[in-house]
Amino acid sequence: MGTLRWEKENALLQEQQQIQFDVERKRRELKLLELETQTQIEALKRRLDAHRSELEALVLEQSQREQNLRNRREQTWRQRSGDLPQDDSSNES
Repeated sequence: MGTLRWEKENALLQEQQQIQFDVERKRRELKLLELETQTQIEALKRRLDAHRSELEALVLEQSQREQNLRNRREQTWRQRSGDLPQDDSSNES
């Protein structure tokens, strides 16, 4: 009778060890997935920051173009309006 009891205890112990092994394996897998996901998040954050910087540069460039266009229009308007100094040599009689 003692042998049957030892076999049952041994089977129970093996089952507990297998469960513990499976839980530990799953914990390691989940930890690895967590690290991989964190790495992906960091990469996406860097990518987002790069896109934001690119957009900011584009907005600044567009603003500068618009200011240059306004300056050229203003200069053209002044030239057409006669606000620029005249060459005095053409007024000599």
